Amino acid sequence: MNELTIFDHLVDIDEREKNAIRGTLRCSCGNDYFKIYYYGKRTRGILSPDIIRLNKRIVVLAHCELCDKAYGFDNYNLYKIQFNEQSKITQDLIAYDDEKHKIRFSFNYFPEKFKSNDFEDLIVEIFQRNKKWRVIVEE
Repeated sequence: MNELTIFDHLVDIDEREKNAIRGTLRCSCGNDYFKIYYYGKRTRGILSPDIIRLNKRIVVLAHCELCDKAYGFDNYNLYKIQFNEQSKITQDLIAYDDEKHKIRFSFNYFPEKFKSNDFEDLIVEIFQRNKKWRVIVEE
């Protein structure tokens, strides 16, 4: 089983045996702050994630404005969010806000599928001005 390539772009990795991994996205240029774009339905629930599926689809794109590279996460295949390092901003994507954010990914696995795209749960969080992490996607 091939390792999901997003792990090459994560720093500050917190790994719990073969069950869970969490890390912060870093662009290949060294930048840690991204403009966030999404496709899905935006909610404003206090305890729920900000972005949920719309017509069974959800996309999160982290765009580095320093080098113009984008890291996309799309559930187009098997309804699991998959990493695509070649993503582009398209007209169907909406800017999350006007800020640039750190973005953190948490994956939970069955041990035999560790670091693959066959994760059990995924949480995508952004670091906000109030110095707190906010869950924007929970799949």
